[in-house]
Amino acid sequence: MWPAAEVRAQASAAAAGPASSGAAAGSAPTAAAEADLDPVASWTADRQPLPRAADAVALLADAASHGLEPSDCDAGALATVVLAGGGITTTGALSIGENSTLLAGTTLTGNGVSLGGTVDGAFGLTVAACTGTATLGGAVGGSSPLTSFTVSGANASLRAVKTSGAQAIAAASRAILSGKLATAGSNVSITAPVTLASSVVVDTGSGAGTISLVGSTSTVNGAHALTLSAGTGDVALGGALGGSTRLSALTVSGRNLPVPVVGTVGDDNQSYTALNDLTLTQSRTLGSAATFTADVDGDVDVDGSFVLPTGVALTMNNAALTIAVADLDLAGSSSISAGSGLVTLAASAGRNLALGGTPAAGQMTVSGSELQRITVFRAT
Repeated sequence: MWPAAEVRAQASAAAAGPASSGAAAGSAPTAAAEADLDPVASWTADRQPLPRAADAVALLADAASHGLEPSDCDAGALATVVLAGGGITTTGALSIGENSTLLAGTTLTGNGVSLGGTVDGAFGLTVAACTGTATLGGAVGGSSPLTSFTVSGANASLRAVKTSGAQAIAAASRAILSGKLATAGSNVSITAPVTLASSVVVDTGSGAGTISLVGSTSTVNGAHALTLSAGTGDVALGGALGGSTRLSALTVSGRNLPVPVVGTVGDDNQSYTALNDLTLTQSRTLGSAATFTADVDGDVDVDGSFVLPTGVALTMNNAALTIAVADLDLAGSSSISAGSGLVTLAASAGRNLALGGTPAAGQMTVSGSELQRITVFRAT
């Protein structure tokens, strides 16, 4: 095993270069030289890593292959060198305790990866924790957004992440989120059962970036608010939201919204806004008033429908239901029941509402068969 002091000395010497270290390659710099060392300017030019940065990373990789202890990576100089030269791979756990700046696309691989500080820099970061846990204790891209971010492991825990490009989070057992995941019109993909540790916002900006919770096991639980804002992109929700521990609130907006089972405290504070179609993919019963809005952009060339696939039932326990859309699409044996709750159907973009009529351009038509599957004591 390489002694930690020797690794730090050789990495610092490699980063500083022979001219600035005043010592032979591989020897420790003097205390004065190490104190004066600027860990960014000393091994970069025009914000690009110099060859000496790669040399320092090679030393770290060699040390890791000889059993570098996770605690040996906590020094700030080592953290900066690792993230500047392209990354590091170890068969053990990898821990970096300091704030870090990316100066190249970087991959960190270990059986557990922990980044205790912030990470900034306009490059991509991949964190692969293998069968361990990926922990990002500080904000990622908070001061300087990353170009992309990918994290994987048995478990993942992260706070705010800001990128110009795509984000992908994958965890076999659980992903703990707290903060805001933001992109500039690029996709956010989560393949993991998610636990909310605080209120969470996923925002892809005003562009067509999609938000995807991939597969039925990508559930979300936790007594906090969740906001999913996809701009003109789709939101795809594969698993139940609030199925085990109800959310305090849910707000979803985007182009097409397929919505599975959702549980919020008291069935309150649920908001769904679609530019195009809004589809309930599973039956649900709500005890509080609910509003479903589609065709928000009023696009007369593309209908924005409220869709219930065959077999799906929307049941309001004597609570008000408002459906503001371009069209209502109740397929097969789907149904709506509101008891004594008031049901309001509102046609978007100034369309007329035709009950039991023939579908026609420029109007919202509720067919006779659809009317038969809407059970209410009163409606408007």
